[in-house]
Amino acid sequence: MLSLSSDKTKNPKISTRTLKIMYTAEKKKIRRMCTGCYTQIKEAEGRVAAGKKVSTYCSDCEQQPFFCIECFGQHNK
Repeated sequence: MLSLSSDKTKNPKISTRTLKIMYTAEKKKIRRMCTGCYTQIKEAEGRVAAGKKVSTYCSDCEQQPFFCIECFGQHNK
């Protein structure tokens, strides 16, 4: 069983990266294609099928790529 602690030095497997929602100046959510899903599904089914829209992005990455919850977990392994 995995135990979670508040001290990040005790468990290095806990990621410090966070998902955030990006908004416009008018307080509307910005939606983009999930980076992880797009690269996986595009090769098998084409770019139209790969267009999963999400509003969450990795705020700690330099390029701030958009990810769904599933791909974000794989991205931070």
